[in-house]
Order: sequence, then C-alpha cells, then structure tokens
Amino acid sequence: MKELTPKQQRFCDEYLISMNATHAALKAGYSRATAMSGQLMLFPKIKAYLAERTEAIQQKVQLTQEMVIAELAKVAFADMSDFFGADGKVKPMNEVSEAAKAGLWNLKISEKDGETTVTIRMHNKMAALGKLMSYFDYAPAPQPEVKYVYLDKDVMDAYDRFDDNSFDEPEEEEEENDETETKVDDENNAPHPESREEIEMREKEIRLKAVRETELRCKREFDNEVRALKQHYDDMEEKRLKEEAKKVGVPSKLLVGMMKRRAQG
Repeated sequence: MKELTPKQQRFCDEYLISMNATHAALKAGYSRATAMSGQLMLFPKIKAYLAERTEAIQQKVQLTQEMVIAELAKVAFADMSDFFGADGKVKPMNEVSEAAKAGLWNLKISEKDGETTVTIRMHNKMAALGKLMSYFDYAPAPQPEVKYVYLDKDVMDAYDRFDDNSFDEPEEEEEENDETETKVDDENNAPHPESREEIEMREKEIRLKAVRETELRCKREFDNEVRALKQHYDDMEEKRLKEEAKKVGVPSKLLVGMMKRRAQG
C-alpha cells in the first residue's frame, strides 16, 4: 500500500476517532470545500488504509456491525417509563433491564426541604434513529431470488397471452437482393468503439455522481449532529430556567414559557 502524506494521515486518524469525514478533513487542515465534497474518502490509498485500520480495530475489540446496530436500536427505542414502577416511583437500578440502561444518559437524585427530586436524561433518540436510517439507506437491498418458469405455448389460453407479445414468434425479414444496400445497413448497425473523449466523459460522470452522493451523505450527517447539538443546548437552557424559577419563586413552566416567547420575538 502506498504511503500517506502527513496531511492524509492526520485526516485518517481524525476520521477513525469521530467517524465524520467532514470534521476530520477540517481538523486535518483541508479547506471547507474539500471537506464538504467528501473527495478524500474516494482516494484509493485512503480507502485502503481506513479499511485495513478498521478491520484491525474490529478484530481487536471483537466488534461487529450487528453489535453496533443493536446498541443504536436500544438508544433509539428506549422508553423512560422503564425506570418507573407501577406505583410511579423510580425503580432501583438492579430492577431496570440492561436494554433500558443503554438509553440512559444521566440520572440525578437530589433532596431539598424534605422533597426528593429525580432527574432522568436519556440519550438523543432522534440522533440514534438518524444513524440507523443512514445505515439502512446505504445498506445493500437483498436481491430477490431468480425463478425460471417453463411454459408450453400449446397449452396457453387467451388469458395467458393477454397484452403479452413476448411469446409471439418473430417475423422473418424479407431478404434483400441489393448486396450493396445490405452491406451499408450492416456497417451502420455495427457497434462503434468508444473514443478516448467518450471514455473520459463517462468516467467523469461516474466520479461526479460519486462526489454528489458523498456530499449528500455528509450533509445528512452534519444536519443530524446540528439537530442533536441544538436539542442538547435547548435542554440545558430549559434546565437552567427551571433552576432560576425555583430561586425567585416563580412557577417553572411560566418562566420557561416567558423566556421562549421572548427568544422567539
């Protein structure tokens, strides 16, 4: 395998940490246009290096795609009600299933003035669902099994032949006596080899299509992360407003609503 340049090596190292080609390219020092285009992921030696490193990491930690998808599914379909019993009280952690625990981001229990407050934060379900959808968008669809059916045309009825001329025998073309005209027709119908310009144009179209697909994939990843980050900060801001409401003695829902309307105005 060909050696990577220092910049390409930095890109690969950053990508293996974040698994985000756009962020990795920016951290490696590439321009934003290059980072957003995803062209680096198309370089043969970069693809070979990442495939080799990824396979080595998977073998070392015994990680499989099925394990990753299963863990994402736990986060995506986690239900906060799994942490509460029939009496409405929080269950002890030893009574919570392992699948439910996988979706837990934070659990905080605080006591003040004789009252116990339980705060439960779950991992971002929308981000996990987005990653699952991204995976299934690019996962190869199962190919249908090809079945061959042999039919006897003598036993086919009018319903079998309805609007289907594939069973009709082709008509024999009349022989042409003019040998010169036949020769000209054969020359016109013969396939012509592609010129160098046509081959280059076709390869260019293939490359452009790959770049466009990569750009769309990178944009979806970027949008999902932006939404997850925005949701995180919204949750943090709402938590801060509730704490401020407790300090000033204002109902938390009222204060949060006032601040949101002010921000929207």
